[in-house]
Amino acid sequence: MIGPVSSPPSGPQSGPRSLPRWSRAAAVAAIGLVGAALIAMVWTTRKSVLDARATLLRGQAAEAHGLIRARMMELADAPTEERVDAAFDAAAGQHVRYLALLDADDRIVAEAGAPRADRAELVAWAIAAAPATPEQVGERVRVVFKRIRRPDKDEPPPPGAPPPSPSATAPGTAPATAPATAPGPAPATA
Repeated sequence: MIGPVSSPPSGPQSGPRSLPRWSRAAAVAAIGLVGAALIAMVWTTRKSVLDARATLLRGQAAEAHGLIRARMMELADAPTEERVDAAFDAAAGQHVRYLALLDADDRIVAEAGAPRADRAELVAWAIAAAPATPEQVGERVRVVFKRIRRPDKDEPPPPGAPPPSPSATAPGTAPATAPATAPGPAPATA
């Protein structure tokens, strides 16, 4: 006698027909993951390129500033216009297109080169700009370097600055930072 033949299990998750369904879902998921990875790589590469460009611009600005400052110090006794012209010529190899010297009241004292904006706009930008931070403006990059302002003798130090040390003490008094002597035996001398 021949026994009953068993039939393959039936259902939505069984048999060779379910394999193509899983393969399609896996392929779609893999394509989505690869797409997301490519987008992440493009974003991080773009960010790295922008960071490298900013570093390059800061380096070029620092180099130009060093040349300008050195030339201005070399000609310390010359008239201001002559000093600015010489500094501008010295930095021309660093792609400096305009150089202006401002006084303590933020007025342009001397300038060399061709500005792309009017003087009032440049002065307003120089007042508000962060020192030594390149800023892209159209096709040009602007950088401002500011001299450290020294406070007057009667002016209190800025917040967070250490208090000024006394330059001299009155005769017969010890400085405020002198160590206190502890009681005890006198030190031995040889």
